[in-house]
This record gives sequence, structure tokens and C-alpha cells, in this order.
Amino acid sequence: ANILFLESPVGVGFSYSNTSSDLLNNGDKRTAKDSVTFLLKWLERFPQYKERDFYIAGESYGGHYVPQLSQAIARYNKATNGKAINLKGYMVGNALTDDYHDHLGQFQFMWSAGLISDETYKLLNVLCDFESFVHSSSACNEMMDVASEEMGNLDPYSIFSPSCSANASQTKWLLKRRLMVSQLIEKYDPCTEKHSEVYFNLPEVQKSLHVLPEAAPSKWETCSDIVNTNWKDSPITMLDVYRELIREGLRIWIFRFISKFVTMFFYIASMFLTWVTRGQPSLLYLLKLENIGLENEK
Repeated sequence: ANILFLESPVGVGFSYSNTSSDLLNNGDKRTAKDSVTFLLKWLERFPQYKERDFYIAGESYGGHYVPQLSQAIARYNKATNGKAINLKGYMVGNALTDDYHDHLGQFQFMWSAGLISDETYKLLNVLCDFESFVHSSSACNEMMDVASEEMGNLDPYSIFSPSCSANASQTKWLLKRRLMVSQLIEKYDPCTEKHSEVYFNLPEVQKSLHVLPEAAPSKWETCSDIVNTNWKDSPITMLDVYRELIREGLRIWIFRFISKFVTMFFYIASMFLTWVTRGQPSLLYLLKLENIGLENEK
């Protein structure tokens, strides 16, 4: 098997554009469109891979990128009456899938673990449940700031582990991003993000990756504030995309890393389990909710 890593959208990591305004016009739709264009051109350059089975994988906001790219490929193949990209399925882990249910689960975890007060929990549900993760209202953002202050310097992916001292200062966006991004590994290091920033800013590393010096960012960062603050479109749910791709017969694997945060995805788990039991065998799932005594594999 071969693995192809695609750094997208433009403006994150070492990806770049010759048109600076492109960084101000990113969004879900454009990212999917650009990614399809890249894959088609890549396969033109390396035609020996055209007939290979193709799977897509991602995590966190990849819960949008991966299904949307899969949808764009499926529609392109149907429109051209062919299989320019031999897509067979996709896999997402810890995926942002449905803003409403993801909010419910996250707020419930924060409250049940004693990280936020009863009042903050109630207000988060009132002000944020029906909000977009990316385009939240000012009222929701203010409550996220309150929750961040109450949580303190805790890593929500390992609340009983020592925190990274470099993360002592929290912001509303950082809290959101930490809730969406998985960092848990077998031997947990709360400063993994900081280590990666040091590593990818080393000149020898950038040279080994063939990063163009004239296109390299002044500082490599794990998240682009420019891309984030100028993000155009972010649908509140991916469930409609799942329904379309299930009908197309794609193999889909949704998984969640076992951690102390597993309960926040219980709502999403329930929805997908319902789909399967209603006769949608093309949806493959692996769910482990050990701390509530529920374990399902299929």
C-alpha cells in the first residue's frame, strides 16, 4: 500500500499559493474542489496508480474534509461516467461531524467531569447548542471564554495528566480547537504540539521535505489564524453527506480513540448505531465506550 499526505487547505503548514488573497477565501467547498483538482493532476503525473483502490482518512476537522472530498470524487466520477479516482471508502477519527450533537457531548463531559460550573453548563447549552463550531455568535464565544477560564490550564484529552506549561494562556479559539483535535497517544506528552513546532521550523527538516524557501512561512505553526478567521463556509452537519455516500456503497469507518473524553461522542455514536440497525450495512463503525460499559464492533 502507498500513503499520500495532502496538506490542505492552502495556507496551512507548508502549503502556499502564488495569490495571497487565496488565504482569505478558504472554506469547505473550496477545499474539496482544490483537493479533487490536486488528485486528478497527481494521477495524471503518476498514472501507474490510477487503477489502485483509493481510501481517504482524516481526523478532527477532517470530519468535514474527508466526507466532502469523498462526495466530490463520487460526484465527479458519476458526472464523467468513469472512475478517474477509484474511491472505495474513507475513515475518520475523532471527527467533527454534527455541530449540535458534538456541542451537547462536549459540554456534558466538561460538566460531568467537574471542569465547569452548573451555571456555565446551562448557559453553554442555551447559547451554543445550535451554533456553528466555526462561525459562533458573540454570546456563544463569551460563554466559551468563561468555560475556558473555569477549566484553567487543563488538557481536555487527558485531564488527569500534567499539562504543558506552554499552554497556560487559553483563548476561546484554542479551547475550541483543543476540543476538536485529538492528541492522545499511548505514552502521553502534553507538549507534543510544541515539540512539532520546534521540529518543523528546523532548516534541515524543511530542506528534507523540499519546502521552497521563498514559499516557506516565516514560522511553521500547527494552526493558521489567517485561514481560521477568514473561513467562509462550514456546514453545521455532515450527516446528509454520509447518507448520500452510504447509498453510493462506499465503505465508511468511524472510530473514536479510547480516552477520558469518550462520552462526548455518545450522541454521534447513537445516531450511527441507529443508521446501521435500520438496514444500512455499508456503514462500518468501531465504537468503544468503555467507561459507560458499552462496547460495539461491526
